[in-house]
Amino acid sequence: MEERLSGTSRYGKRPEQNQACADLTARTFDVSSIADGPAIYTLNKGRRTAGFFSFFVATEDLSGTSEIYELRFDGDAWTSVHLLSLTGSAVPAVDVIWFDPLTGYLVLLHHLSAGTKRFKYINPDTGDVADSFDVADGLAYFNVAALIPIFYDRLISQPGYVLMLAPGDDFGIYLLDVVAKSISTFATDLSAPDGTRIAEIIVDQYKTRYISATGAHVWIVHGQPNSVPGTITLRRAIEMLMFLAGIPAEKLRFEGFGDDSSSGGGIDPADILDDLGFIAGTYMVHGAAAAAADVVDKPARIGASGLQILDNDSMRKVSGYACDWTA
Repeated sequence: MEERLSGTSRYGKRPEQNQACADLTARTFDVSSIADGPAIYTLNKGRRTAGFFSFFVATEDLSGTSEIYELRFDGDAWTSVHLLSLTGSAVPAVDVIWFDPLTGYLVLLHHLSAGTKRFKYINPDTGDVADSFDVADGLAYFNVAALIPIFYDRLISQPGYVLMLAPGDDFGIYLLDVVAKSISTFATDLSAPDGTRIAEIIVDQYKTRYISATGAHVWIVHGQPNSVPGTITLRRAIEMLMFLAGIPAEKLRFEGFGDDSSSGGGIDPADILDDLGFIAGTYMVHGAAAAAADVVDKPARIGASGLQILDNDSMRKVSGYACDWTA
């Protein structure tokens, strides 16, 4: 088993890009250079194809030019592929770098010296700009930073979207819809002393959650409306669980739970389950569309109202395969 990592000095000009190879079987750690590798200022994870995996990186130059590269590893060696040059840039030139597996575009936010912020969609096979649009909402979006090389592991975006941060009176989390070329608000009023400390945040678009940190030991999980456990009453939660087991709410008797108005406004559990949409939802498995029956180990257990757990099932569970739920 072998794991390879890419790294570089972030200060000054270097003629070559370093790479490190950790061979877990041989218990060795070797460092060598990538020929003609760029001096990285910002980077983000790239593509995983049948022939290689990669990182996308941007250089920085006070002259106003930034170079965009893809560093590819094919299992034997690294290569540095120059994609395009960005001219007339401010510093930093690139505030967002993200490869979107849904569209196949490398998404860049190019900060021009005139103050314009321009999103560019790059074809990573050719380096051509497939599309672009400007934003003039006054927000300084970013998902990469020179001193914070771990953003790409903490901003977990669904295919077709790019999670970003932006400072204001406080920090906010924002979501770029790549196809629609629109930006929406994910969360606001995040408190952090500066951009370095806001890097401690973890955002998960799949679960509509974000986790903020105060130091190394205090973590708080936040959720959007209708996504946080506890937004329905205990009685309603019990009714929904019993409904999954085939027992309707009218067969249950509660004492000490208050009147019917306390059970979530009289919403039928079946309606709530239907609103979740996991039965008719669209899933993605390795980039291909799939139905619910394709992503669980017991597709015959999918019923009209949910997943059926049979009395004679010793495991009492239905497991899901790894997938991206896009419903």
